[in-house]
Amino acid sequence: MLLYVVCYDTPCDKRRKKIADLLEGYGHRVQYSVFECVLPPNKYQELKKRLRKRYKAGEDCIRFYPISQHTIGQVELWGGPPLAQEPSSVIHEHRAKTWKCPFFRRDARCGSQTGFGAIFGGQKQYNV
Repeated sequence: MLLYVVCYDTPCDKRRKKIADLLEGYGHRVQYSVFECVLPPNKYQELKKRLRKRYKAGEDCIRFYPISQHTIGQVELWGGPPLAQEPSSVIHEHRAKTWKCPFFRRDARCGSQTGFGAIFGGQKQYNV
């Protein structure tokens, strides 16, 4: 898994909301139009495919910055949320979706799952 910083800009409010809603299912928002997503290669390809459907060439701009394990230690943070990190180990346990996990939250505005919980389909996770 790699950390990807995904930035976007679009003049269309409706498209901006659709892009943000999609990205919330793959990572967490660190600024208004910037997300950090820790993704395996197949989920990264899936995200790009789904974003292509919402992207309008000539009007929108979406950028993907992969951050390797080699350079992640050089990232400087001045305020805001902590840097997204890949869990060292993940154990999946099938449960109902009413649990607390630092990588899962339910967005109260729309009821959608965000973070690692959305990626792994609402399964409970423990960091070991």
